Amino acid sequence: MIIMELSQVTHTLSVSLNKIGDLKYYDGDLQAARSYYFQALDVRRDAIKRHSSIPSQVRKRVSYA
Repeated sequence: MIIMELSQVTHTLSVSLNKIGDLKYYDGDLQAARSYYFQALDVRRDAIKRHSSIPSQVRKRVSYA
């Protein structure tokens, strides 16, 4: 249960960072946009490393629930 909640938080954080990246991109601040996009990617990668024992289909189902 805790892993599912943590996965939801991780997904929300990743999506939020990506959306901030979008805002920076549309504002013309490409360097900041890139930084936020990479932060979002790092959040996802770290989550996969931490929960590598969970099958990917479960991670996907939990992340998008």
